[in-house]
Amino acid sequence: MRVMRHPCVAVLAVFMTFASCGGRGDGLRELDKVIADQKYYRDSLERSMNMLREELDKTSSDSVKWEYARRLFSGYYHWLFSGYYHYSQDSSSRYQRLMERYASDDSQRFLAKIQKVRIFLIRNEDDMAASVFNSLDTARVVADPELLNDYIQCEAVLCSDMLSSDISEEEKDVYRQRLRSSRTRSLAIDSTSFYARRMKAQLCRDSGDILAAMAILEELYNGSDNPHEKASVAYNLARIHGSQGDDEARFDWLVRSAVHDFKNAERAYMSLYELALILYDNHRFRKAERYISQNLMDVIAGNFSKRLGDSGKANLIITETVLRVTRSRARWLAVGICLVTGLLVVILTLLRREVRHKEQMKETNRRLVDANKIRNGYVFRYMALSVHYIDKISETRNEIRTIAKSEGLDAVMKALRSPSVMYKEYENYYRIFDETFLGIYPDFVEKVNALMTEESRFILNGEKTLPTELRILAAIRIGITESGKIAKFLKCSPNTVYTYRTKLKRSAVCPKEVFEAEISKI
Repeated sequence: MRVMRHPCVAVLAVFMTFASCGGRGDGLRELDKVIADQKYYRDSLERSMNMLREELDKTSSDSVKWEYARRLFSGYYHWLFSGYYHYSQDSSSRYQRLMERYASDDSQRFLAKIQKVRIFLIRNEDDMAASVFNSLDTARVVADPELLNDYIQCEAVLCSDMLSSDISEEEKDVYRQRLRSSRTRSLAIDSTSFYARRMKAQLCRDSGDILAAMAILEELYNGSDNPHEKASVAYNLARIHGSQGDDEARFDWLVRSAVHDFKNAERAYMSLYELALILYDNHRFRKAERYISQNLMDVIAGNFSKRLGDSGKANLIITETVLRVTRSRARWLAVGICLVTGLLVVILTLLRREVRHKEQMKETNRRLVDANKIRNGYVFRYMALSVHYIDKISETRNEIRTIAKSEGLDAVMKALRSPSVMYKEYENYYRIFDETFLGIYPDFVEKVNALMTEESRFILNGEKTLPTELRILAAIRIGITESGKIAKFLKCSPNTVYTYRTKLKRSAVCPKEVFEAEISKI
């Protein structure tokens, strides 16, 4: 009642409440939205890369081909750092080679060589990177500030990597001097570039001028439209504020960094991980678990396990997160059971409709009995497989808990990264799917071959194992036509599915526009 007698006090209390947590809540809501929309951002990037590839294939001009190859290299090289390692490494190498092939002058050839050094660095082949870099002819670079800047930036990355490699202290001293020299030269060449200004902020921070460093970084953040740049700058600002004991500002900049990470389709990030730890310390366990779970899945998918760090707090969250990851695999198994069961129900329904005459009853009943036996056998098989996966989940949970208690986070991550068991289970799952599908559609391969040219036909040699191309066509036959959904089922990239579908259409005897429609009728 006393608050009601003093409305100013009430208003002030409400204001302070919103001032302390309202902004934080708004930031987290935006972050939750971009996480929910992450597929949109990733698909957008992939669509843009597909458009560039199509334009590269269409043009006949070497100069235009070089430019498209350069842009495609930059895109796939970015994806390497973003955590899409598995199918971006080969693509980066391919477009680097195309840059060398279509280069028309010394500057273009020089830039292509620099990109080759970067590929060696991302592969951790530091000796090869150093060999190629040291062989570069820098005579023309001096006259080209932009090219010289690329050269110096590459040199800085190379020196940093060599300092962490197994070389003598004398060699490390050489690379330390080169690193300091490259940073100084970079600032002298172009003090207005993003790289140079970020380097200047780092030098200010190293010298103890924190306010100057923050001013430069905030100016960079506000002046950039690039999500990758904004994410990097925001994370650096979060680290500076954290070192100064300003937890509110640190939290705010981590949220901003995480938002831009997901808008840029990043997988190799630290901001969301650190946010999860802060939320855990503040007893916001559900949101902390959600963020650490997302982080864990991206870390495993992108082969960036070292980005998790060594925090003991993560152990408390990861154990339960592992259960969620394994449950998601079980859900995919359940989808497979539903698909097969649904197919069998459709078959039985069609068989029952064929019973029109009394003289056909006996034969139809026999077929129904046989179909029931097939259905029961396949359903039992998938039920047994479900029990098997449930047991696997229980075993995994116990193993992870034991490892976490006795050996710590590094051992947990090592166990999670081991692909052998998972690959074996996937092989078993695909084997059962192939047998089930061919049991329902015994003449499927024969009918597919009738639609293909003679040299493109499939030969199974009595085996009931389908190659990847036939599994894609099997998915289309049962109504799964989206490349993204097929890619998830086959555990590959949508681009791989797109490539296979294009190849199959080109090998068909019928017009490629109707090929998949004919497959769906088999």
